[in-house]
Amino acid sequence: MNLLALLTASLLGISLVSEAFGQAAPTTVPPPAQQTAQGSPVSPSPPARGRASWQEGDRCVQDNKEDFRHELKSGEHPVGPEILPATYFLPAGGPVELGVNEPFNPSVHYFGYLERSDNAAQKLLPRGAITAKRVPDDYSLVKKGILDKGDTLLTLQIPDSIGSFWQSATLYLWVCENPGRPKSVSELTMPVSSSVYCSAAVWTSILILYVGAALATSGVRKAHWYRYLHPV
Repeated sequence: MNLLALLTASLLGISLVSEAFGQAAPTTVPPPAQQTAQGSPVSPSPPARGRASWQEGDRCVQDNKEDFRHELKSGEHPVGPEILPATYFLPAGGPVELGVNEPFNPSVHYFGYLERSDNAAQKLLPRGAITAKRVPDDYSLVKKGILDKGDTLLTLQIPDSIGSFWQSATLYLWVCENPGRPKSVSELTMPVSSSVYCSAAVWTSILILYVGAALATSGVRKAHWYRYLHPV
């Protein structure tokens, strides 16, 4: 009798345990991440740069360091056509001519930004500071075979603020396209002069030559030293 009761109790316990496991809540499996047709996870796209209000002829790089870094120095845009100078330096406070080895297009607007190598001066050239025309057939760079006939010749007005005692400056040159970003960026690094330093050097040289010429006449006739400085 005791053995029968023990077996009955054991079967009842096993039945209750099995029923408890069968009624347990199933484990929740998180839904799979959204995937593309190729099976790779979808990542959010970065916000598109550009300016919705941009129109042809407008400047597409603004006058702030963030835009200079992103649009001109980051390498995001293709390298533009080569800039070919006709001089050995950029004259601060005056115009300079630069050739561009691409055919002249009167509808293209060029924009520029200058930055001195010591980072002491930067300047985003205003609209109209760069003019373009078809390079003349008798231009020096055409005669040397550096530019082709029909290429573009730019004239830039270099601001006085870029001037220095023969520091170098980098010119960034570009044209804009939809949606208001540079189509390509060209670079040219050259020494930049200053009208103040150049004028001082010229007048100092003239004074030295004049005093030297005056002293050279001292052996011709005897007179007081200041008479030798007389222009006559």
